[in-house]
Amino acid sequence: MEKGSLNDPQKMAEDVSESGHWENGDYRIIIHDVTDITDMEYLMLLIMQSFNQN
Repeated sequence: MEKGSLNDPQKMAEDVSESGHWENGDYRIIIHDVTDITDMEYLMLLIMQSFNQN
């Protein structure tokens, strides 16, 4: 997704648009240890935003 197009009020996604990365898109989410189901549900909302936009 392009920078500014992700609705992420909890700021879980990292903006990598100016970091010289070799990925597809301007955001990155690193999942280390998700123990709370609400965190997982929120991450799925972010993933669905990207899926629906592309």
